[in-house]
Amino acid sequence: MTNHTVQTVLVDRALKLIRPKREQLAECRECVETVVRDVAALAAEDNIARANHNTKRARDAAKKLAIALKRADDALENMNLPAEFKMFFPRVELRKWLDKARTAEKKAKPTGKARLNIDDGMGGTFQFTRRKTALTHETEARAKRKAVVEAHSLLLQFSAEKEKVSPAKGSSFCKLAAALYGDPGADLQNQCREALRKRRVIK
Repeated sequence: MTNHTVQTVLVDRALKLIRPKREQLAECRECVETVVRDVAALAAEDNIARANHNTKRARDAAKKLAIALKRADDALENMNLPAEFKMFFPRVELRKWLDKARTAEKKAKPTGKARLNIDDGMGGTFQFTRRKTALTHETEARAKRKAVVEAHSLLLQFSAEKEKVSPAKGSSFCKLAAALYGDPGADLQNQCREALRKRRVIK
């Protein structure tokens, strides 16, 4: 299936779980589509971060890039530099990428091994094993937390049933979070339970 088809399936599944009122269906669909795209983008960023973060070659490359960007940033301070060069290399963007390169240069602490399934951009995936890092746990959690928080919000805003949001396994809340995460079979019960616990603490 294409990415668009997969997104449509996930959105339709989410709408069946939310069961919005007819007059809110269009608005709800638009919100769900936005969430599915945002979570997918976050997960894609995390896949790249996990794949590249703790390889020596990646860190070395990031270090060299950071040095080059720093030199370019310093060069742009030269008052004799023609204006067109400063327009072509906006310093705000350059410094943003300099920060990214410096962050990527930092070494993460190895904690074990992990097998990753990475989207190949053509509807398939490929696997590889790498050293698991401290970053892995954080990045794996970001997309899941986003899906859980948005699932809770969508149910409160659009669900016609107005049933109590429950973190029980197989509940609409857990199923919706999994659908928004992009994997209807994912078990996000712990994340859903933790989200509700934190919400009660905040209240």
